[in-house]
Amino acid sequence: MRVNCNFKDSEYIIEILKTKKIIDFKNVIIKTIGDTTIKYIDLKFICENPIRSFGQQTINPGIFSRTWDNMTLDNYPLESKNLRIEIIKVEDYSTTENIQQKSQKKPMNRFKKFGRKNEMKPKPEKITFDYDIDFPPLGS
Repeated sequence: MRVNCNFKDSEYIIEILKTKKIIDFKNVIIKTIGDTTIKYIDLKFICENPIRSFGQQTINPGIFSRTWDNMTLDNYPLESKNLRIEIIKVEDYSTTENIQQKSQKKPMNRFKKFGRKNEMKPKPEKITFDYDIDFPPLGS
């Protein structure tokens, strides 16, 4: 698959297999550019209308979401399309920090499991009535 990419008024034509992930595609772009200061990039699709195909994800114009980095390229309608992609350099993004944040799971103490009592409910106070004082007879 061939993709045309633009970065700082330079055009790059990149060949990549459809079975690769989008993060691999971004790494190939970084290697093709050859700038060692670039650690991570965002992809901005330049198209007039969304690109759709039956059974595949839609490519909308604009910056491609980073949450889709682990998807493979064959999930998108890229076959026989002339894609124009603008490359945006990201300064303050570290993939290792994001992976570490995801691996630290928060404790799930806030949810009660069904059928189990984690806390003892306080027993209600018994109210005692003195019926002669609290409820006097009507006829007196």
